[in-house]
Amino acid sequence: MHPLDRAAFALIEDLAQRSLLEKTLVIVMGEFGRTPKIGQLSDDLDTEKNERDHWASVFSALVAGGGLREGHRGIQDDDQQTDYLA
Repeated sequence: MHPLDRAAFALIEDLAQRSLLEKTLVIVMGEFGRTPKIGQLSDDLDTEKNERDHWASVFSALVAGGGLREGHRGIQDDDQQTDYLA
């Protein structure tokens, strides 16, 4: 497991055990996303065809706690007018 995944899980688990998760909003996010498919933009960029390219139009975020609804995942890319709900 990636170190960031372990750290985020440990923080969320610790907050939950101390009954602080409902009062604390945890946000983990990066500065850009990755294309949904491997090699999707490789013709236009210097990325290998077996890698996922950078996708500046979207980014990933993990949001937990703060009284938010659990189990919701969604992706919206306004540039391409598409919504994906996983």
